[in-house]
Amino acid sequence: MDAVHHIRPYQFFTVAEALPPDACERLAESFYRPHHWERYDSFYRCHMANITDELGPLAGWLRAHMGRLTGIPLSDRVEATAQRMGSGDGATVHSDRPLVGFEVARLVVQLNRDPTVADGGLFLVHGDAGAQTVHLERLPKWNSAVGFVMRPGSWHSVTPVVRERRTVVFNFWHPANDQPVVAWVAQAFAGMSFADLPAALDAHTAEAEARWPEDDTLRASTVAWVLHRWGYPPALLVDAYGASLAGELQTPDPEWIAAFRLATWVVRLRLEDFDVDGWALLKRAVPNVRWPRLVEVARVCLPPITDLP
Repeated sequence: MDAVHHIRPYQFFTVAEALPPDACERLAESFYRPHHWERYDSFYRCHMANITDELGPLAGWLRAHMGRLTGIPLSDRVEATAQRMGSGDGATVHSDRPLVGFEVARLVVQLNRDPTVADGGLFLVHGDAGAQTVHLERLPKWNSAVGFVMRPGSWHSVTPVVRERRTVVFNFWHPANDQPVVAWVAQAFAGMSFADLPAALDAHTAEAEARWPEDDTLRASTVAWVLHRWGYPPALLVDAYGASLAGELQTPDPEWIAAFRLATWVVRLRLEDFDVDGWALLKRAVPNVRWPRLVEVARVCLPPITDLP
């Protein structure tokens, strides 16, 4: 699979011929099989059917190529959906931000023969949520594809369809955000109550809540709660609370810095999303988790950080 890589407005790639010809023909035939087609009518309007069971060896072939083209580690899990857009269907500008347990990369393979601009269904890449700029217009040509790593700013859309548009979308997972992580994060926050936080934090939280947005103070309190559950003392929780808002820890101990970064990462998974770039930074910041307490924390709340690529 030969690709053209783009770096603006975010990293993505385009492919003129994505799949082996026989695989492409087999996938096109899947649109005529009696699948359960589910209708979606939100920002993304189409009929969709899961065809993962039809991939066979193609799944491994695609995973290897996507790992090479995206430059990120991928788990063995690959899923595919056939997507059919009829007249008036399409997609408004959106960004496929991966939440905890969600896929991290996507390959969109087009299966229309001889499309024209008048047929609609063009894949557009945007530089912002308001669609003020269009960096790519891609006709849904037979066996062509667009691939990208899902990030908060990966804005794209599909223009309204006139002639039926057929695509197969392949989804790929990062080993640090595959299905087991959902359970680990849920376990990490089981029984969470801010009432458990020590009284030493009360004055700091009251002052912060008068000055900072609610989302910021919620994140700071959640980081402090996680570290409290991990057994760190009140003085360090105060340090963590302040650093979550202002960005700088006062205690330079390496274990404490590592614990704070790991707690911040777990909280991000719960409150926001999985950030593939953030994971790479965390791996570099905590290259070897040697402290017994953090090793146990990693086993409970995330796959051990030193075992993941």
